[in-house]
Amino acid sequence: MPGLRERKRAELSSRIEQTALDLFERDGYSAVSVRDVAEASHISERTVFRYYPTKADLVFAVEDRWMAMYRSEADRLETEKLTVTELLIRISETISEFIENDPAPVLRAFDIIQGATELQAKQAGNQAVWNELVADSLDRYFATRRESLVVATAVMGMISHSVQTWGRSGGTAPLGEMITAGFETLAMAFAR
Repeated sequence: MPGLRERKRAELSSRIEQTALDLFERDGYSAVSVRDVAEASHISERTVFRYYPTKADLVFAVEDRWMAMYRSEADRLETEKLTVTELLIRISETISEFIENDPAPVLRAFDIIQGATELQAKQAGNQAVWNELVADSLDRYFATRRESLVVATAVMGMISHSVQTWGRSGGTAPLGEMITAGFETLAMAFAR
């Protein structure tokens, strides 16, 4: 159980993030400054920057949590004897469950990103980071890093497409089913 300091830190971080998302949704990402977020959160700009080094980090905080959760799950899965297909399915299920368990922050961030070109560029950069993370998990299955990256990029492209489709539907499309169908499509393509 986290101590008082950790709980207060988490509460403040959440308050800053929620305030920022509220402002970005209401006024638009480009129109809101870190100063605006600080004032609305009743804290100093310096405190905002202590938690979120850039304005974009306020929007991508949810994805940062996914990455941390993914790393933890990948470390755990490394001890299991899984086929590459089983590993990829588990990775996808982990991402899908994380999103479906608390879709609101993901949908909020999705809408804000869609309206801000500068955030779309950061999202593309994050996709490259995801490809590397998944390739790290695949390295034990392939002879070269290149092979791991090719498979990781294909899988993460499919997952990204599924999440984008889910986001455009307002979270109503069945994300888990779309990812499963995507795996089936990739399997058929690789079997040819």
